[in-house]
Formats: sequence, structure tokens, C-alpha cells
Amino acid sequence: PMALRWTPEGQRRRYEAFLEVLPDLQGKSLIDLGCGRGDFLGFLKSKGIEVRYTGVDLNENFIKEAREAHPEGTFYVLDIEEVEIDETFDIALAIGVFNLKVADIRNSMINTLKRLFSLCKEVMCFDLIIKEPTTDPELNAFLPEEAVELVRKNLSRRFSLRTDLIDGIMFFSVYHL
Repeated sequence: PMALRWTPEGQRRRYEAFLEVLPDLQGKSLIDLGCGRGDFLGFLKSKGIEVRYTGVDLNENFIKEAREAHPEGTFYVLDIEEVEIDETFDIALAIGVFNLKVADIRNSMINTLKRLFSLCKEVMCFDLIIKEPTTDPELNAFLPEEAVELVRKNLSRRFSLRTDLIDGIMFFSVYHL
């Protein structure tokens, strides 16, 4: 959580919010992009939700810890923009992945979301920070209407957006037709 500037409580609230926007996960296959140490899998287990979980992260140390903590999950160190994955999943997730401003974040984000969406059969869920109230220059924040346009133009016209779950955060669910 601290890598994303989250507190453990903030992380739990974000996970709870994702449970609100996700369909029933029981027995589904799920890819979690930017899985870190596999904390979301641990959260699901604590709720009694069993999934076929695949976690992907760029950080080798996080993946090592994830494999130790959650041997029932499958974890890969890889860049989804560069490595082909020959598997599809019911659900794709990106929790907090696009929050920090890094070089070329917007293009990278669009490419990553397109790639992630192509790997799922049902729905892809991700979150973005809302510009105003957020003014932190280190954060990759969006006005809701610009985020909606980005999703509509690059991913699908079938999506839902929730801004009522956590102040300053918007949650997208993008559906396959």
C-alpha cells in the first residue's frame, strides 16, 4: 500500500469499493494488474471469495513476496504492454495502477487498458483519481468527463462509472458486448 501512498485502511476501503463495482467473483478467473504483494487476493480470501487468481507486477520483490504469501495464486513479473499473455480471464482489474504521474503516463495508460481489456471476457475494472478536489501535481488525476471520453473512445461504449464510493476516486467497469 505505501508504494501507492495508501494507508492499510485506505487500501481496505479501496478493495471494498472494488467489491461494490465488480460482479460476483466466486469461482471466476481474474487477472490483477499491478498486484504488488497479492494483497487483493488476501482480501478476497478473508471474505471467503474463491477465485482463480493471476497477479502481474513489474516489481520482482513484490511478486516473490506474493508467491510466498499466496501459493494458491499465480504470479508473474512482466510488463503487460510488452509481453504476450496467451490466456483470457473472466475479469481484469487494475487497482491504483494509474494514480502516480510517471513519464508518458497517459499513452501508457491507454495502451495498458486496451491490452488488459483484450485479456478479459466479461468486465475490466479500474480506478482513477478525480481532478478537483485533487491538486497534487504528482498524481495522475482526471476530470470525470475527460476520463469518460477516454474510455468511450479507446475501450468501449458499454461501461459504468461510480464516483460515490470514495471521495476523489472514480471507479470504471468496462464491459464486453
